This record gives sequence, structure tokens and C-alpha cells, in this order.
Amino acid sequence: RPRVREIDERCDYPHDIHQTLAREGFFALAVPVEDGGRGETEVSFCAFVEELAKVSGTVSLMAAYVKLVALPIVLAGTTGQKSEWLPGLIDGSLYGSYALTEPGVGSDPAALETRAERRGDVWVLNGEKRFIGNAGMSGVYVVFARTGPPGSKGISAFIVDGESPGISAEKLRTMGMPGWHLGAPRFEDVEVPAENLLGREGDGFKIAMMTFD
Repeated sequence: RPRVREIDERCDYPHDIHQTLAREGFFALAVPVEDGGRGETEVSFCAFVEELAKVSGTVSLMAAYVKLVALPIVLAGTTGQKSEWLPGLIDGSLYGSYALTEPGVGSDPAALETRAERRGDVWVLNGEKRFIGNAGMSGVYVVFARTGPPGSKGISAFIVDGESPGISAEKLRTMGMPGWHLGAPRFEDVEVPAENLLGREGDGFKIAMMTFD
């Protein structure tokens, strides 16, 4: 609680609290046992977030956001994708972003304008997202982009390395949630290995809906 009051004053992202939650194993609550987590029930996870929110809405959002990023990988990822990305989210060494919302279409997964085009062994990603947590400091982005015709069947999901060339992010100010890091990431000719496709081509809408559910 005393640390949270400092956040309210300075609006700094509480990396130290993030590391504390990771060290105590709380981020593992969001991931099944078979994927390296603690496999707690949804009720337990909600109770955990609720307890944090009694002290800080910002800190509770940090914890919930780990699950938002991990869940699509848990639901649709291959064994290799899970072993590569989930451990870092659990142990706090990796920040993640769930990159769906866009300036022109909001959070409607069927209307996304960000595009990914297949070129040999890579997908080339171009577009802009908005109101994305951790944007600009994430080591991994789960990005939803159009790979096909208009509508829900043309959307695919990708795991994008946050260190990839072509990723930039504008930091956005928030009203409330002091310290929460929100941004507008831009993807300009970002090359994504073909093996980083999450699920199958065209599964993006389904993965987004499963995650929201």
C-alpha cells in the first residue's frame, strides 16, 4: 500500500511490484500446470485480482494482463510456442502485449485493418494498434491481423518478438490507473517467422473470442 501511494504521485510503472508478484508465483496462476503454471481455477484467479484491486487498480490490471497475453498462447499455441514464451511471462522477465484494438475499428476482431502478408518463410506485418497495455516495453506481442478477405474469416493471430525491427510505440496518457503503461504500437514491415502463426491461418477471430470468453 505505501508503494502504491508513490505510484499515484509519480505515475511510474511499478516494475518492482511486477517482479514481486512474479517471484511469489502469482503470475503462474494464469497458466495450466501442463504448460508450466500453477493451474488455479478461474475463481481463484479472480479472487487474486480482486485482492490486489482493493489496494491498487493499476496493480490488479498488471496481473490480469499477464493472463490476457498468456491465454491465447495457452489456447492455440504449439508445444514449442508455449515453451518459448510462457515461462518469461510467468517469471516476470518478459512483458507482453495483447494487440487487438485499432484506431479506426476499436476492438472488433472482424474489422481489423492491420495486415500480414506471407512472403516465403515470413509474414510481413503492417499496421497500427491503440490502447495496448505494455506497448513499447513488451518482449512479446500477440497481434491480430488480416491475412485474408474482409470479415471474421480473414483474421489470423501471430506471436511477435518485441525486439523485431520495425516496431515502435507512442505512449498514451491515461485518466485513472496511474502508472499503467498504455501505448499505440506501430508495425512497419515487421518480419514474423512463419512458425509464429498462432493456430492456423484464419483462426484469429476464433482465438480472440475464446480469449475474451
